[in-house]
Amino acid sequence: MASEILIDIMNENNFDAGTKARNDVRNILSSMGFQTVVLFNRTHNNIKRIIEIINASQSIGKTIKNKDLIVLQYPYQPKVMQLLINRINRIRKKTKCTFVILIHDVLYLRNENNSKNSIDLQATEVKFFNEADAVIVHNHAMKEELSSAGVSAKMFELGIFDYLYCGEPAFITHSAKTTIVFAGNLSPEKSGFIYKYNETGLVAFNLYGTKPDNLNSCFEYKGSYSPENLIEALEGNYGLVWDGPSPDSCIGNYGNYLRYNNPHKLSLYIAAGLPVVVWKESALADYVVDNSLGVTISSLSELPRIPNPNSMAYQYLLQGVRELHSKLQSGEMLKSVILAIYQELYD
Repeated sequence: MASEILIDIMNENNFDAGTKARNDVRNILSSMGFQTVVLFNRTHNNIKRIIEIINASQSIGKTIKNKDLIVLQYPYQPKVMQLLINRINRIRKKTKCTFVILIHDVLYLRNENNSKNSIDLQATEVKFFNEADAVIVHNHAMKEELSSAGVSAKMFELGIFDYLYCGEPAFITHSAKTTIVFAGNLSPEKSGFIYKYNETGLVAFNLYGTKPDNLNSCFEYKGSYSPENLIEALEGNYGLVWDGPSPDSCIGNYGNYLRYNNPHKLSLYIAAGLPVVVWKESALADYVVDNSLGVTISSLSELPRIPNPNSMAYQYLLQGVRELHSKLQSGEMLKSVILAIYQELYD
């Protein structure tokens, strides 16, 4: 069963979690026998990228046979995406291959503001998705939103992103005070809630990412690490998934995107062995509760009332995390979706 996956190769020294997510997809599918077409290297300049894209697009299809599966990681720039789709469609006319788009981000949902540009972007993305035989979406909320926006392609839900890892777990502290881990973009634009949180003295935070400024005393900055080295550096009781400028709710473009998105940091925390705290209105809130992975809250003011790390309730959450984390570490979530696509589209 020969297959192709089209990806971009990023700078391996990049600490961006997006690098980790795409690289994990590549490695998981490679373990399933997929071949790789390198589209371009993100560390190269624009001229070199254009040459690489042209060469890669011309090479696609040289080894594809009937009933092969082509998986394209999304997003790319619209012009690049259209070039790839045109090339894939020419291949599909000659073979009975299946074209699958795996979504990392839906750009119109991440930048939803009802402007003309946002509406045009929505139409463009819906058109791209409808070119595919199947689309791998994050969760049911994303599936429902894309369906209402006009996506008619068959959609398969991932559930949660994998996080390949084979090292030591996070260090779970057992002091009376709850310590919240937050890893990611710590800028005021992305995580403004950090700078507006009112300290209670009952909760501490360990932060991981680019060094922030002007933090109050309940926050401790722990440094910046590559995705491969981050887990063993984590210390705390819970991993927090929160976005936007407010500690009272997840608002703004970044916060609202949690209604549809599977944040990769949630997979990071589960792979690390940490229960999670998520926004009650996020797309993954039900998943977290149903699988006993953590707690949901409406506001960060509720943090002092979540299960204490020395409680039986916390031990119950740890058990739920243990039942899932090895699956994420070995890529079982994506593998199961790919097998479901084969079973449904090829039977």
